Amino acid sequence: MTKTSLTGTKAVFAGMAWLTGGRLAAISLSFVSIAILARLLSPADFGAMAAAMLVIELAGVIFEGTLAANIVQKKIVSRRYIANAFWLAAGMGVLLMLLAMLLAPLIQRFFGFPSLAAMITVASLSLLPRGCASISAALLRRRGAFSTVARTSLLCNLLAYAVIANGLAFAGFGVWSLVMGALCGTAFESLANIWLARIPLKQKFSFRLARMIFTSGGYFFLMQLCNWAARTGANMVIGHRLGAGPLGIYSRGWRLMDLITSATAAPMQNVLFPKFSRMQDDAPRARAAFSKALAVAVPFFAVLSAYVCIHAKAIVLIVLGQKWLETADVVQVLFLALMPRCCYKIAESVSLGFGHARQAAARQAVFAVMMIGGAMLGVGGGPAQVALYISIAVAIYYFMTIVAAARAVNLSFGKVAAIHLRALAAFIIAGALDYAVMALFPGEWFWISQSAGGIVSLLLSTTLFAVIPARWIGDDMAPLREKLFSYCRNFMRSKSA
Repeated sequence: MTKTSLTGTKAVFAGMAWLTGGRLAAISLSFVSIAILARLLSPADFGAMAAAMLVIELAGVIFEGTLAANIVQKKIVSRRYIANAFWLAAGMGVLLMLLAMLLAPLIQRFFGFPSLAAMITVASLSLLPRGCASISAALLRRRGAFSTVARTSLLCNLLAYAVIANGLAFAGFGVWSLVMGALCGTAFESLANIWLARIPLKQKFSFRLARMIFTSGGYFFLMQLCNWAARTGANMVIGHRLGAGPLGIYSRGWRLMDLITSATAAPMQNVLFPKFSRMQDDAPRARAAFSKALAVAVPFFAVLSAYVCIHAKAIVLIVLGQKWLETADVVQVLFLALMPRCCYKIAESVSLGFGHARQAAARQAVFAVMMIGGAMLGVGGGPAQVALYISIAVAIYYFMTIVAAARAVNLSFGKVAAIHLRALAAFIIAGALDYAVMALFPGEWFWISQSAGGIVSLLLSTTLFAVIPARWIGDDMAPLREKLFSYCRNFMRSKSA
């Protein structure tokens, strides 16, 4: 391995470590905040908030897809290009904010939720800083300032959710505590990123360059728009057909999965996308990086999926409370698709990094149709049945993305299949060990069986991973295991010395 590739690998892992560490800390705060808010607010409150955030998320898609992605993907960007993108985002932020306010009454009529128009109007105030911050955040990711991004996100989440949202909920503001928490969180993080990025704002504005920036992001925008439709389509169907309460039940189940995705898969994509962008002309290096990323991520998320599915009821009781027990079925079904839900972001990073935005947009369009269609087919059976059809759609989409990425880097389908077969074996072994330990305890010992099953099976699975022959875990995983063992040995020696 060359010095350059070593440096690149270290940069990838360092970036992922910073982003993942920051996200994990932020997620820990979110779990505490969610646990408090779920006991103070009703499922209908969370359902109304999920409907209000559909509009805000759509506006964010426009910023990310049209403007920010190009800054990360392009090999070279000038100071004037960045400044023009920033002012273009600011103008779009104002227009989208006004548009959201105008459409708020129509959206309230579609869902039939009281006060939804007022919630959308207040939440839309975040669109101006969010538009500007999309350029700032893209610039920070391009520079590799992942530690800065992680610390900023953690501090802003702490102020917005742990302090403001929970404080307002305790004071009796109901659903408005969620609205203000989301508004403040977006505003704080956006303003911090704007200040940290130090964008060269004094560059002369060019309408020609602005038009080029806007049009060059067409496929990125289409891809993000379809992804928004895929992620939020079920919310629209459930909210319109079943009401705010069932939407709250479903959205909390999706949110629990999204917390894990945000802590793990999102940092992977943020780091891998710019890295693969720089490997466009180095297919062997990209192939090795993609293979290694899959070899680590696929079995990890498969094992995690097994644990969460088995312990779904306990997780819901701990995080949300007794009144949310119906969400356990939704969580269990959704987490069956945790591995494809997280790992398709790795495959997407390859496609976007290699500039295959048009093909990615077409796949996202198919994904959106499958997600919305699945929600419509399953809505008659309630939120859990919607979750089942959604999970099937996610799995099909993952297969599409992994095939496209493997072709882009010329990775053999045999190796891709081998990685997934090992992950399936890990899923079955971890789940079987967990379930077997839990079965030793009588039904009334619920918490003891849940704790023992998780702890014992994790220890046994870890031991099995440590002693299994290297050829069984694959060429990519074996060297990483050796590095991990070496690190642990050196750490123990330093402690004993």
